[in-house]
Amino acid sequence: MAYYKDNPNIEGLSVITTINGDKEYRINCKFINGEYCIKEKDCYVLNGVWVRRDDKNIVFDWENKCYVNKLNTRGLRAGIIRANGQYELGIFTENTYNNVVCRTLKFGKRFCLSEEILNDTWIKNISNGEWYLKSEVSNGDIQNFNTIQNIIPVTTRGYNIEDNPQDFEQKVKLYENYKFPISNKVKMLSKFLGNITFGVEFEVARGYIPYNIQARYGVVPVRDGSLKGGWEMVTIPQSGVKGVQSLINLCDELTKATEIDLNCSLHIHFGNIPKDKLSIISLYLLSMNIQDDLFSMFPYFKQDPRGVKEKNYTNKLKKLNIYNLKNKSKGDYECFIADTWKKLFSFYSEDIIQQYEYDSKERKHPAGDMKWKQHSRYFYFNLMNMFYTHRNTAEARLHTGTTNPDKVINWLLINIAIIKYSQKYAKHIITGEIKPSLEDVLNYFQDSNPKDYESCFLSRYLINYYHMRRDRCQKDFKNDDWKSLWDITEDKSFKYSFEDRNLIR
Repeated sequence: MAYYKDNPNIEGLSVITTINGDKEYRINCKFINGEYCIKEKDCYVLNGVWVRRDDKNIVFDWENKCYVNKLNTRGLRAGIIRANGQYELGIFTENTYNNVVCRTLKFGKRFCLSEEILNDTWIKNISNGEWYLKSEVSNGDIQNFNTIQNIIPVTTRGYNIEDNPQDFEQKVKLYENYKFPISNKVKMLSKFLGNITFGVEFEVARGYIPYNIQARYGVVPVRDGSLKGGWEMVTIPQSGVKGVQSLINLCDELTKATEIDLNCSLHIHFGNIPKDKLSIISLYLLSMNIQDDLFSMFPYFKQDPRGVKEKNYTNKLKKLNIYNLKNKSKGDYECFIADTWKKLFSFYSEDIIQQYEYDSKERKHPAGDMKWKQHSRYFYFNLMNMFYTHRNTAEARLHTGTTNPDKVINWLLINIAIIKYSQKYAKHIITGEIKPSLEDVLNYFQDSNPKDYESCFLSRYLINYYHMRRDRCQKDFKNDDWKSLWDITEDKSFKYSFEDRNLIR
């Protein structure tokens, strides 16, 4: 495009006077509202229509780096941007994943375009994710900002993810629409999950993750009465490669912004488990048979919480007078399934076994909706949701509090092995033909695909991890250390590898 100022002598081109009083070739201009406007200088194309730059409804969108008409552009917000090295108010399309809260004397409390535009003149309050100008806060404030604390009231939230339905629905949509890189290691690892879904409950004693991080990884903060001011950060149901990578990324964020103590635990809900009687009975019996092995991986207070917790939230599973199936005739088998199912139903319904009182559609627990009244859920492995609620999940409750990605992913895979093993060998488990140890169960990956290197490695990796934790916790117990405090104090720095290899890093 040739402009008049650069070459005023082009023959055949008509010359006009623009809105600014300058001369310009007509071909370079648009006639808008009775005046000539130079294209891409005095006017722009918006939604296929040329509009004047001096139109008060035309604003620059700093998120999408273009001019927009604010009258027909949804999701615009005024907030802090950086232009020509200066911080000022501007307009940008809302980006839930990137927008953060800033507080300044000049602008008050405002959203900011993103953390990326904030330089070292700003400081982040790690406990709520808000940013401040260092020049406007005291040294005492800076110290507090760098100390993880509980400053957001937990009492505004419900005790379950179902108690916060609107937030849950929003987080599902936000998570589905958020894209992030997935590592090759995660792609390899995720194949071992199959179609099993998972949702993780991180109990933290102090700290919080801001809304933009919650939106990225599908997190709903809920209240937990046992934490005395802390939070339970609950993920939406997740699966596959995105779910695993999301979990790792979330662990990194939680490690930076939260802290755990002995009161905290990690719970994982597993979904897409077969709901037939055989599968559920097999999973219960297997979990009961290997529970001593699993408990050996954790501090002794998980078996006896005296001096640490007010009550035991991870009891060992009861035998429930389930007899051994000796005869394998069809009739004996069917009687065993019916009898065992009745005992499980009685256990999870607080000994209310009358089938006519059970509404399969509502699936309400006879003890009421308050989970602390549902005593049979406070076992290290909880199948109550398979009988009550619409979650239809099995819950692993044994793990100590952690935000460490190595621990979380290893525990996830250990429980995947338990679930898959119980499915594959269900009839053998209920007949007592096999009495597997935890090592046998962790060998599931190798036994299922003995010619695949990654499957064989994963079994060895998890067995060694089990041995490492068991040996360390048993040593603590022999020294009268019931708490194994290293599990908490080393949580942020803990790294695990086997044969010089880590699963996720």
